[in-house]
Amino acid sequence: MQSLGYANEGLGAHTNNLYQVMIKQFYLALGNRPEARKYDHLRDVLSHYEELAMEGTRQCVENDFPGKFEWTSNNTLDYSSDKTIQSLRDVAMEIMHTALEHIRKEL
Repeated sequence: MQSLGYANEGLGAHTNNLYQVMIKQFYLALGNRPEARKYDHLRDVLSHYEELAMEGTRQCVENDFPGKFEWTSNNTLDYSSDKTIQSLRDVAMEIMHTALEHIRKEL
């Protein structure tokens, strides 16, 4: 089960408070489940930040998670912002619980 491997990597990231890695790994663990769609744009921001200024992904993240993140002038997440750090933590914990719940049901 590939989703179990992704979840295991996400749990490893959790022990080191690597929230961005957690979000990416648990997103992969969710696979093509409908619950993963909520995180599509945030995952894109975390993985492909160089390409975002032209794609409108920032606005999509704002639509999905209104007011949760602060941004730089280059339309990338402001990783030095306490608000962004806390929001990444909250989202990471949320997606972790969602993914682990689905994996438990499959086992």
